[in-house]
Amino acid sequence: QRSCHFLFNARGARWGAAQEVLERLAEELTLPCLAKTIETPVQEIVNGKDFFLRRNSAGFKRIKVVFSTSEEGYLEYENERGSHQIPFGMGKLRECVFPEYGQRCVTSAAWLSEDTLYIRTWLTDESVASVHWKMFFGKDGSFTVRMHKTEETKFNEFQGLLNS
Repeated sequence: QRSCHFLFNARGARWGAAQEVLERLAEELTLPCLAKTIETPVQEIVNGKDFFLRRNSAGFKRIKVVFSTSEEGYLEYENERGSHQIPFGMGKLRECVFPEYGQRCVTSAAWLSEDTLYIRTWLTDESVASVHWKMFFGKDGSFTVRMHKTEETKFNEFQGLLNS
């Protein structure tokens, strides 16, 4: 559904050409998407594997990454309030509602190296910010995730380092 916001000058007359240009520009705005870069055999090894985390102040118990296809999947995490999923696209954005916060978001993912997966979520609702996960999968089966959030007052549990 198209919004019907109009710009008016000081006398209350609608701005014609400027209004149309701004509306076209607004329709073309997009968020940056992580580009699908490399393919790695690690993807098959970690696909659907539960990584149980050491006790942490954020309350995360488990993280799992599932690759449904070569182009999409989801991040699943479990905390004290239950199990939650965030769908992502590989080289494309996937829309969803951010778990526990009920805010719209879009998420993409990319392998940065053979053992490092980066997932970025853009919050596009009441909060306009991002949440980042950089996951390191060790050859010995270890798992480390560095989380970072840009929202100032919420999403505090998504800040820090977790290990299996």
